[in-house]
Amino acid sequence: MEVKNNYCGIDVSSETLDIYFKNKEGNLQHLQVTNTVSGFRKIIKLSGKETHFVMEATGVYHLHLIFFLKEQNIAFSVVNALQSSVTSRCI
Repeated sequence: MEVKNNYCGIDVSSETLDIYFKNKEGNLQHLQVTNTVSGFRKIIKLSGKETHFVMEATGVYHLHLIFFLKEQNIAFSVVNALQSSVTSRCI
């Protein structure tokens, strides 16, 4: 059986999160939600708890999201934009 990892890329700002991910049906989707717990819940509902969330370190704006993901026992990575590389196989 092939194991596929789903990743969700998140662009974090003070008020919103722009996310790009494969939804539960396997379709690529873009979504913008508020950078609040209600927005975080919407992301999880659409992408699933098995998704690995990846975001850039943005000072303090990403902290509430990573605390939420940690409490939900959901995988995430916070990357330094200067150390990351672009790949054509993001998802």
